Amino acid sequence: MTRLNSKIYNANDHVDRFKGQVLDVRKAREPESINWENLHIGKGNLIKLQIKIYALGILILIVSLGCVFGLQIFDQRANDRYNMMRECGERGQVITLSQAYKDYILPLNRRRDLTKCYC
Repeated sequence: MTRLNSKIYNANDHVDRFKGQVLDVRKAREPESINWENLHIGKGNLIKLQIKIYALGILILIVSLGCVFGLQIFDQRANDRYNMMRECGERGQVITLSQAYKDYILPLNRRRDLTKCYC
């Protein structure tokens, strides 16, 4: 009785041998079930790559959210500083070129800054 690869063989059992070694022959898996593209990449490296990809995705998401919130703050500050509706009236007061020019040539303490409302 011989024990090879956790299998027990009797002397009368037919055992395939090649150069004196017992051959352990198994049926191969179907070719469709084998991932042929990444066979050269080990499991550890594959996990590292996946972690890097997830981290990059999360970083892009955080930067995008930061841009959105930053632009909202910028928009709010710009509205507070240059609010045309507050300065030009709720209905968007229409200012002509001559009105804007007349306001522009006034002394600074008498100007109403109508040039902001002229388009």
